[in-house]
Amino acid sequence: MSLDDKQIPVYSLITQSEINAEYPIQDNSSVYLQQGAVGAILGAALDASANAKHEAAANENLAALRNKLQGLDFDLLFEQELSKKLKDRVKFSGISTVKTRKDAGKYLPPGDLFLVFNTAYLLASEYRTPLVFTQVTLYEKGIRKDNVLFTNDYRYYGYALAPFVKTKADEKAAITKVNAEYMAKSKQLRRLNEEKVKYFKAMKQAKADDFSFNEKGKLAVDIWSTHKLTELETLLRNSIVDLLSYVRDDITDTTDPHTYKGQGSTLDGYPKKHKSMVLKEDEERMVIRFTSGFQSGSICSMPKKQVVDYRACL
Repeated sequence: MSLDDKQIPVYSLITQSEINAEYPIQDNSSVYLQQGAVGAILGAALDASANAKHEAAANENLAALRNKLQGLDFDLLFEQELSKKLKDRVKFSGISTVKTRKDAGKYLPPGDLFLVFNTAYLLASEYRTPLVFTQVTLYEKGIRKDNVLFTNDYRYYGYALAPFVKTKADEKAAITKVNAEYMAKSKQLRRLNEEKVKYFKAMKQAKADDFSFNEKGKLAVDIWSTHKLTELETLLRNSIVDLLSYVRDDITDTTDPHTYKGQGSTLDGYPKKHKSMVLKEDEERMVIRFTSGFQSGSICSMPKKQVVDYRACL
């Protein structure tokens, strides 16, 4: 990124006010488009309804954890660490935390440069691992639209909880719960087809070999908010420090991130099409730069001792 030694304002853009979670996003637009305009409209409505349910379930699952994390001021921690990391890399006139992209550079005259760190923090991989993500973009203030001069993404994955395995005891408890909840309803209500469908659907999941995504979310949040609350807070704090260290080291690199495309190799356990370069590796962590696909140039840090059922940096 080339800043030409200019003193520029820096904005920390964090739209959320509390921790979020990664959940499935339904998008069948390409399928519905084949059915014409009416199909596209119907498909968009169905996708929106499904995604709204996923978001509502995530908010419900996270309620207890969010309440216990109220003392963690992520916005302030990020701004303070950002100031420390940039002071010997970028000449900046000040750092401001904003909640919308429009507020970043809002009152600057056309032609002025400004730097935006668009950041999110959440629980990923079925709520099992903390993730801090930031997209760093250098803008030139425009009259109608700001010009993007440089942009790159940085991700930091914390240590993950072990995957959840459903036992026969879990299955038996789930079946008992479904039956009890159904029988607690009035006879008149149980006769309704809608209630019967809900019951059979719930019973099918209770007998399934694996927990549903929502069930895994509840289990993970319960662990984070009780047994591992202090550890989660520490992970989030350390994620900010380490993530911004990578940004600091990378921010003066004048290479266009997309020029890395086609370089690198495939790490053990990753799909063949996934190419990357190892930037740093020790006993605890591995830091890679993507060199394939739309993420080419972006940097990702993950625990070296991965839980065997997933790869974080994909």
